[in-house]
Amino acid sequence: MRWFKIILILIILVFLGLFLRGLYVNNLKVILSNVSVGESVAKDGIKKLTFNASYAGFIPATKATIEEEGIEKLKGKDVYHIKAEAEPNRFINRIYRVKAEINSFIDRDELCPLKFTQILDIPGKPRQEKIIVYDQANHTMNNGEETRMILPNTQGPLSILFYLMHHNLKLGEILDFNLNTNQKNLRFYAKVLEKQKVQVNDKVYEVYLIEGSVKRRSKSLRHSSEFKIWFSNKPFQAPVLIKVFTPAGPIVVRTVKID
Repeated sequence: MRWFKIILILIILVFLGLFLRGLYVNNLKVILSNVSVGESVAKDGIKKLTFNASYAGFIPATKATIEEEGIEKLKGKDVYHIKAEAEPNRFINRIYRVKAEINSFIDRDELCPLKFTQILDIPGKPRQEKIIVYDQANHTMNNGEETRMILPNTQGPLSILFYLMHHNLKLGEILDFNLNTNQKNLRFYAKVLEKQKVQVNDKVYEVYLIEGSVKRRSKSLRHSSEFKIWFSNKPFQAPVLIKVFTPAGPIVVRTVKID
């Protein structure tokens, strides 16, 4: 019984330490102090973002990157190719090795996705791959098995982020998008609530707070979540802190590197 109490106290102390560290590292000013910004960003713009994600803000979960691969041709159209990769942190990866990759091909003129791919690699199992083709003109999508109706100007999660990184936010602005990645038609609805200036040493960052939700258009509560995004407008235009509140619990994503 004595050893059980000692082990229980140690476990509580470890979680308390992780919780306090989470409060520190997920502080907006601390994030801006520690984020690594490449020298080419000021001249060439942002090509790659690196994130650390944690469950509840203090349990390390994954490392992820989002990278602009350049302009490609897709069915005769110029498209932006955006790639995102994610894998568990080192500790989890030793136990359960898994890697996910998604690609979004966004129409250069309309800024809507024309194709979306999702790849999941798990050792010992066949690669899982999904390919979704969007016909924005006829408001349909096809996942290789069936064709479904989508709403006008349907977006994906990567194309929404791409839009925000190339859009001048305004205080009080409403952001309202149709969203679909192979589920039912969803609504991304948010409002730019706050604008603040954060000074870190000799730099002043202009940061907007975007708060909103993702819900089914059918009003069903399935696949619904709420979020807050702290988005830097100056000196670079990118998310620096994201908090997503899901039925399974909160996920906190912080930007650690910008190239």
